[in-house]
Amino acid sequence: MKITKKSVATYAERLLEVLEEQKISSLESAINAIGKEFEVREILPDRVIIHMRPSNMGTLELKISYVCPNFEGIPLELVINPSLKYRQLIVKCAESFQGYSTFAFDPYNNIVQFKINSGAEWRDAIKDIEELSG
Repeated sequence: MKITKKSVATYAERLLEVLEEQKISSLESAINAIGKEFEVREILPDRVIIHMRPSNMGTLELKISYVCPNFEGIPLELVINPSLKYRQLIVKCAESFQGYSTFAFDPYNNIVQFKINSGAEWRDAIKDIEELSG
């Protein structure tokens, strides 16, 4: 399924809503939620999953994934690596986002793209998501 910029904005808004509803307002509270999965809305199959994965140079990164199990897979993912002090947004969309780099295409020919920023501060990661929300 083709993912539009409007869809990405909606996913970003919903991700922010889930974080607020679950009172995840800092890197520490996100780390405390590792392994948890949250419903986005009662009527949707969408989920937000918070997990930790291996990263560069033997470090770990926190991943907050917006998952659409019926169609898009993971159209939006926030990655924070506190040890290496960077954060990254990964987005799938039929169109390119300014400042993002392409690294793959999904089966629907959506561009899988990312943007890396220095710093692992929570407020900056939230601002990155807010930029996508409109």
